[in-house]
Amino acid sequence: MGWRLGFGLHRRPPARAFGIGILAGLAFLPAAYGLQWLVSRLLAGFGIELPPQRSIELLVAAGPLGRGWIFLTAGILAPVVEEVVFRGVLFAAIRDAGWPRAALVGTAVLFGAIHFNLSVFVPLTTFGLLLALLLDRTGNLLAPIAAHMVFNAAPFLLLALGVDFGEGAR
Repeated sequence: MGWRLGFGLHRRPPARAFGIGILAGLAFLPAAYGLQWLVSRLLAGFGIELPPQRSIELLVAAGPLGRGWIFLTAGILAPVVEEVVFRGVLFAAIRDAGWPRAALVGTAVLFGAIHFNLSVFVPLTTFGLLLALLLDRTGNLLAPIAAHMVFNAAPFLLLALGVDFGEGAR
């Protein structure tokens, strides 16, 4: 099986799958930020102090060249690599082995966990569920890649709009 068939790139016009992913990524952003805020408040209520997200700290502190490099790696490269690994390989292999629910939940939880930040675990796990469902519904890996790119590009846009990441960096 080649890459094209294995990742569903033969299904749907690529532009359509990519467009569906962009819309899904945009639609999920408010939920992601809301979930992160809720988790942060709940943990603070239990007296759990959260460290700032290192990625947001780096983004805020970086100059234009540094932000360009971060955007290239976080906004473009990471979504492609993570989607190939999590949805294209892990999710598909577990689902195709006859464990569709384990594939959906297991890869989503692993996706949330690898980011090593308690305040983003719930939103990223939820996002992992969405990304797997996008792949399952479209049959095309471009849909979750596009959604992931939109999701990762959001902090860059917010920074450009002057959003203060003081509390959002947690």
